[in-house]
Amino acid sequence: MTVHKRDGRIIVDTIWPDGKRTRRQALTDKQANDLNTRIRASRIDGTWRDLRAKLNMEDSEGMTLEEAGKIYLEQYVKQKNRETRSKKSRLAILNREIGKILLTEIDQLAASKFAAKRQKSGVSARTINRDIAVLRHLLTWAMKNHLIESNALSEWDRLAEKPFEGMRPTEEIVDAVFEHLNETVKPLFTFLRYTGCRREEALSLKWSQINLKNQAVHLYRTKSGKPRSVPLTSESVEAIQAMPRIAQTEYVFYHPVSFTRWSEAKKPWNDARQAAGHAWLRIHDLRHAYAIRLVEAGVPLDIVSEMLGHHSVDFTKKNYAKYAPTWAGKVVLAALDGGKSESCKKVAMGQNKGKK
Repeated sequence: MTVHKRDGRIIVDTIWPDGKRTRRQALTDKQANDLNTRIRASRIDGTWRDLRAKLNMEDSEGMTLEEAGKIYLEQYVKQKNRETRSKKSRLAILNREIGKILLTEIDQLAASKFAAKRQKSGVSARTINRDIAVLRHLLTWAMKNHLIESNALSEWDRLAEKPFEGMRPTEEIVDAVFEHLNETVKPLFTFLRYTGCRREEALSLKWSQINLKNQAVHLYRTKSGKPRSVPLTSESVEAIQAMPRIAQTEYVFYHPVSFTRWSEAKKPWNDARQAAGHAWLRIHDLRHAYAIRLVEAGVPLDIVSEMLGHHSVDFTKKNYAKYAPTWAGKVVLAALDGGKSESCKKVAMGQNKGKK
């Protein structure tokens, strides 16, 4: 519910629990605020249908997905920094296909038709699942804010995804790309490499989040919405200290020319990976490489999952614990021979990291 002024008029704009949207003009600010208060109270005590009928506000259409998406972005996504750019992009795709549909009419059938059209155009199941995930979360948000009574996609069955078959980001490959990075941007990517942080977490990192005394960085605005602390290795500390603290910005990693916050930092990475002959290596693969190092060093998966900020250990195991087959074989041998040999003992103790 909002009160706003348009062309000199005072408008009380209301979204009711059943998805209907009404716009009522008020003569004064007090009248508008009083009406807003009555509507809010009726939501709480469950008398909103009677109030709407009493006010002769039944003849109104509901809110469309496109209209709800704008509010969702402003009041939830941007406020909580939940991957604004990505969600805005996915909402644009949803709006293009089903944006004019009322929220109350979005159901399993509408989602299935959307998915089928996307599949027909060659879009992967993985991408479609993420589109639907945004739609489902928007509906959950709408339900919590009394815009709809229920979420018809709460039990949506995900499409079967083809497992990601990207190459394994070994230390040698990462080193080769780093050799072609400009020195002015190398601290940023070094930090990503040795903390496993997401790119956005590093780009939005402020000096107030760093505790060099305890060698930790505190992340508050994360993808999952749950704050976490990440330990700083000597390499990541050096990366931070390599960035002069300047008055122009509060961010740790800033653009070397404009001294402003990086938007994406893709170009220097793309140039380096192309020059190194590893065009497939994404910035995100530095996060995978970090997870592999932890797993091969013997760090328990639940701790690895916590360090990465994942919602479950199963997700970490499925998508990030891509340890080297040769390493796995050595661990098995170490267990079978009772750890008799010195090399097996090192593997079992997690001291054989870096040796593939």
